[in-house]
Amino acid sequence: MKNFIIMLYTLALITFFISYASNCLANKWIQNDVNVDCKTVCGTNKYSPIISGKYENKYEFYVCAYNIDNRGFRAGFNREGQSTCSVGSGGDAHRSRNKFCLCDFPDIKFIWIGSSKYDDFKSACIGEGMIPVNTGKYVGGGFFYVCSTNAWKRGFRTGYNLQGTRNCVAGSGGDSVWGSDEKRCLCAEQEYKQ
Repeated sequence: MKNFIIMLYTLALITFFISYASNCLANKWIQNDVNVDCKTVCGTNKYSPIISGKYENKYEFYVCAYNIDNRGFRAGFNREGQSTCSVGSGGDAHRSRNKFCLCDFPDIKFIWIGSSKYDDFKSACIGEGMIPVNTGKYVGGGFFYVCSTNAWKRGFRTGYNLQGTRNCVAGSGGDSVWGSDEKRCLCAEQEYKQ
């Protein structure tokens, strides 16, 4: 009987923490699963989308995230006029309409910081007196930081950096690339907890 009660208590705690982690993401990002881009999602809520760059100087890339195969929310990009969030992982670009869009909340200022003079993305933000923006943790334990790369030389598109690595992983055209040249990390001026 005692083991059964301990098992129920443990299950309740696990359920609480999973629910709490989901709510943290939802409190900072706006979820949407319909055929609209992040500009529309944020605009409907009276905010502006966070922009990482422009595709060939035409269409804006917005910051989005979704959970690939329940292995953690990773940042990707949503192109202006499209409804999907594209996230690079395992050599592929994964797309989903069930996405979270990052909007420019009035109490948080987001800034893109170049990471080339720092050892990692977290250090780049901290070195500038800011906090790195993350989408949560990988099942293996490290944080996923929001970054952008110009690996294709067609505009900075959003990706993610797994804590402890130096690359920004972004998806495009069915592939993912480890952008190691031109890359930036997204930082927040005030404390920003996921």
